[in-house]
Amino acid sequence: LNIRKYFDNIFIDEKGNKDNFFINILALLSLEPEEVAVIGDRIDNEIETANKLGMKSIRLLKGKYSKMQPENINQEPEHTIKEIQEILDILKERKTPKIVTIGGGTGTSPILEGLKKHIDDITTVVTVTDTGRSTGKLRKELNILAPGDTRNCLIALANSEEFMCDLFQYRFENGTLEGYSFGNLLIAALTKLTGSFEKAIEEASRILKLKGKVLPSTFDNINICAELDDGNILEEEDKIIDRHNEYVHLRPRIKKVFHKPEAKANKKAIEKIKNADLIVLCPGSLYTSIISNLLVLGIPEAINNSPAKKVYICNIMTQQSQTPYYKASDHVKELMKYLKSKPDFVIINTKQPNEKLIEAYKKENAGLVENDSEEIEKLGIRVIAENVLDETAEKKMLWEKKDLLRHDPDKTAEVLMRLINQS
Repeated sequence: LNIRKYFDNIFIDEKGNKDNFFINILALLSLEPEEVAVIGDRIDNEIETANKLGMKSIRLLKGKYSKMQPENINQEPEHTIKEIQEILDILKERKTPKIVTIGGGTGTSPILEGLKKHIDDITTVVTVTDTGRSTGKLRKELNILAPGDTRNCLIALANSEEFMCDLFQYRFENGTLEGYSFGNLLIAALTKLTGSFEKAIEEASRILKLKGKVLPSTFDNINICAELDDGNILEEEDKIIDRHNEYVHLRPRIKKVFHKPEAKANKKAIEKIKNADLIVLCPGSLYTSIISNLLVLGIPEAINNSPAKKVYICNIMTQQSQTPYYKASDHVKELMKYLKSKPDFVIINTKQPNEKLIEAYKKENAGLVENDSEEIEKLGIRVIAENVLDETAEKKMLWEKKDLLRHDPDKTAEVLMRLINQS
């Protein structure tokens, strides 16, 4: 064909297994799927494989396969061309902004649900220090990283059928598996089967046809610990949360948190942070979900060295074990202590929640976060005060708490997209 001079590398698939063929090429060239465009004329072959692996798919509508019709969603190409020269126009299209979110599972999930409607290049950096409930049991019994927060983020970014997401979230209600999430069990099984937590997440991402990427902040098996104002040390996340202690809000405040042992950052997470256009510090448990990521060696430096805009979405409610009586400025000041800098923006909710929900939180010794915007602005941070409350009738179930106040996915995404689009 006399085409060798036009390419740096030529790979030939002799076994006919496109999935493994493409995966091996990605590994050989150190490329991520989203960095690759696949051009082909067969929707049941290279186009389908490209979509399953998260690559850009371009169908060349020529030849004997031009009449083929897609039989499933993976056979639908992102672009269709009639002449090979049209590829240049597609590759010259404006690059989509890159967003990185940092947090845990519950608070991050609605942010991801909203963002994925607007943008494809989303990476969520998630903590792995949970030791509570079924996640904690799996950690200790199987010696794996905590899968719970990762599972929640995978489901939030999933592009698969609703049934598959429901399956990942399904929690057994009785028997020896009571309280265990199917998704957690699957991730645990995949970890053992593939030999690593990283590969397990990649496989789960393919199953859920992920629109984005979920990356643990570290692959080190660590615990988050807290020193209280009275000098007592709480080791492990479950002891910090102390969910069965109704008087936990009365104990001394958290003085500082730290990892035991110190954790090294996931290199892929560092790269994504460095190349981001917007970095979002998500709502959630301040110390065990958000700051836990900032304790990982290299993460704060990567955030601070990134040219991205940095935004913190402040919690709507206090948390009895971690932030009792905290105002919005208290959240921000604690975040800054571990970030070693300040965010450019802080988003706070202005909508008053339903009184019945507030009363339900009060029974658990939690309350509305006071929005002292002026104190945040004194720190040189711009406050974005808007209605970002989820007011839908159907609330997400979080264990025994049926009515969970959370950020509205669409309202919050609109605010973040405005920040992205501002010059």
